[in-house]
Amino acid sequence: DMTKLSEKEIIDKSIDADSEVLKVAHHGSKTSSSEEFLKAVKLSAVFARDSGNIVKMVLKNGKTGEMVLTANTREIGENTSNVPVKIEGPGGEIAFNYRYLADILNVLDEDEINFSMIESLNPGKFRGSSGEFFHIIMPVRVQN
Repeated sequence: DMTKLSEKEIIDKSIDADSEVLKVAHHGSKTSSSEEFLKAVKLSAVFARDSGNIVKMVLKNGKTGEMVLTANTREIGENTSNVPVKIEGPGGEIAFNYRYLADILNVLDEDEINFSMIESLNPGKFRGSSGEFFHIIMPVRVQN
């Protein structure tokens, strides 16, 4: 932690203070249509509301990449939505609170979104295809 005086000194001296606060690897950049992704998240949200708002993402690599979003509730059952994606790397599984996914997808004004992850318990990095912004979301631990 820096003091206000230290921060002022860095600003006044124009010291390059670029640093990496949170390292999120590009272990398989995933690209998806923002609109299709948002529709899948909204549909999953109906089922996720009764189970802690959790939506599970499974990224499958193959001839055609696929992202499978699942959410379930005891009363209604399970919802599975498939979204075509471009995948670099082995794919993987991760779970998020659907509200955080919906927040970023609702304000995203781009046709495609890139997603990067290391593993299921590390933060996921969402980035617009233009690269002008990125958003970090902490995952949710789920029991199998």
